[in-house]
Amino acid sequence: MPVTTLILWIFQFSLKFRNIPMVDSGDDLSILLLFISIFLPLVKEDRASTLQKKWTYLTRSPLWYFVFLMQGLYVYFFSSLFKNDYSWNKTFTASEMALRLDFMSTAFGKYLLDYPSLLKCLTAFTFYLEMFGPCIFLAFAFMKNKFSIRVRQGVCIAFIAFHLGLSATMRLGVFPYYAIVFWMTVFPLESEKNETAAKSPRPPFWVTLTRLPSHAYALLILTSLTWWNLQQVDPKNKIPAWMDKFIFANAITQNWGMFSPFPQTNNIHVAVEGVSPEYGRFDLVKESEWFETRHRLKYWMNLNSRNKAYIIPFAQYLCEQKHVTQVDFIALNEVYNRETFATTPSKETIINYSCLPSSQK
Repeated sequence: MPVTTLILWIFQFSLKFRNIPMVDSGDDLSILLLFISIFLPLVKEDRASTLQKKWTYLTRSPLWYFVFLMQGLYVYFFSSLFKNDYSWNKTFTASEMALRLDFMSTAFGKYLLDYPSLLKCLTAFTFYLEMFGPCIFLAFAFMKNKFSIRVRQGVCIAFIAFHLGLSATMRLGVFPYYAIVFWMTVFPLESEKNETAAKSPRPPFWVTLTRLPSHAYALLILTSLTWWNLQQVDPKNKIPAWMDKFIFANAITQNWGMFSPFPQTNNIHVAVEGVSPEYGRFDLVKESEWFETRHRLKYWMNLNSRNKAYIIPFAQYLCEQKHVTQVDFIALNEVYNRETFATTPSKETIINYSCLPSSQK
């Protein structure tokens, strides 16, 4: 068994469930790819340990390569299915809408707002690349001629450039970089067309039997991934209860519906204020502090969800650390019109949390 990959998967898996409000799509993608990689021979046979050789020999299944590929392609194809709004496929204003979100856009992203025509081109590029790029790659995935290799290389380069552009214009954490790693992994080499079709020796019958569970498990994972994503797009595609439990048990849940069906029009600004007898009302957390790490940013975005399970533990922490009598979470939002981009400011109290014991309230 590839012990290092297994340890990394367990580590990422534990981090995810230790603090779910801070998990972003990059964490989900890394967990999924690490899980599938456990069943792939990631080390050359002459460099593999005895344990790795035995694990690979007993679990080898070409289906795992296909599962790895399909998982990566599902990220984009199902994301494009979620994007069924006219801002993605008719007016092509979705990129401009996304970059108007202060918490999401970088300085370079804000700069691009001065070029709406360019942003429309980038929106069209994003939508059609996500929809047709995976299909084109899959259509040529099992061909070894020079043309098919060039086509797949072109698709890989297009997606790598796409993610570099995302990382330069938006705060998306590590997701673009994990996605780039995936495309580098499946990047076809020129040596493919020179590979011989020599067949490896047929394994003993008992080895074939031991590999059957691996084949079945890979097929079940692929079926579950496909069905889960279809259900995310259309709830009518309800998966069976037993498969739902299987998906959660293997931590392969996923949702690639970001900016879908269109980017949100609510420019969020969450203020966290404290009240104390000595200093009155003051800011407990500066807005710039939320942007220091990707996990802080994700948590900050979840504060506006009004989910008390996310907010109250943080309020209790601030009460203890800042020695205040009350913590207020206030949403200072700017809702902009999708057509004119004119903004309408609003102020709303998310929660007022008292730090005083119940006997003193």
